[in-house]
Amino acid sequence: MLGKINPTFSLLIIGLFVIGSVLHGQENTNEGIMKAHLRKIGHELLLLANDSTSRVLPIEKKDGVFRVGFASEFQLNPENLTTIINSELKDLPIINNYLVEVQSCNSKEVVYSYQYKTSDVLDRPSCGGRLLPKACYNLVFTIWESKVSISETSFQSNQKMKWILIGVFISISLGVSWFLFQWKKKRPDVEKSTDLIGIGSFQFDPIQMKLIHPDGEYELTGKEVDLLAQLYNSVNQIVDRDVILQTVWGDDGDYIGRTLDVFISKLRKKLEADSTVRILNIRGVGYKLVVG
Repeated sequence: MLGKINPTFSLLIIGLFVIGSVLHGQENTNEGIMKAHLRKIGHELLLLANDSTSRVLPIEKKDGVFRVGFASEFQLNPENLTTIINSELKDLPIINNYLVEVQSCNSKEVVYSYQYKTSDVLDRPSCGGRLLPKACYNLVFTIWESKVSISETSFQSNQKMKWILIGVFISISLGVSWFLFQWKKKRPDVEKSTDLIGIGSFQFDPIQMKLIHPDGEYELTGKEVDLLAQLYNSVNQIVDRDVILQTVWGDDGDYIGRTLDVFISKLRKKLEADSTVRILNIRGVGYKLVVG
């Protein structure tokens, strides 16, 4: 059975997922713009073929290649095709060089194609004036280069990295805040007091983490402070073993085997200076701090 997932790690993953979704949405924006222009190209081609009722099929994209399909057959004029495409795409900021191919739906054979580069001057397309017969065609667009310059690309990369770092920082901050909140919640109420706590002839100082006795002082670890405070909150009463483990160690899983018994033994050793203070082991149940 899988253990519980660390909430801090979960918050980090959520933060990265949100930032990734934002960046993915930005990338999808360019793709959506391209598809909108391609759909308009298909619409214009059908109008020039005197077809105002057939529809342009949903634009497909695979491995950077866009495909425009049509619901019906039509006659295609290559000159009209290049004029419409170049007019529609020339000012589109997300592409620069591209290849246009006209494929037969049935044979997948390329029946017409041309390449466009911003450095070229396309006065008149090849095969101009030669009509392609009425048939089912697909338009295939392969985008090779973007009009975005290297400096702009670097800027966009820096922007993405900035948002990723912001997301990581927010996630870690949330995780740390959650951890501190839970840690404070688990600390026994006795720690909130600034006064020393009398336990027999001892003075228990949870803030300074020590036991003060007329014969000397004993330093305490954080877990010893929590454990003694838990027992003192129920002085002369049995505290269930599971309650102690949950309160002092929580779900951290950093205790194994007889760790609790070891800490009890350490506290007993430090409390030996006063025979009226004892920590009793109630077998099978838990422990009880007896004073007096």
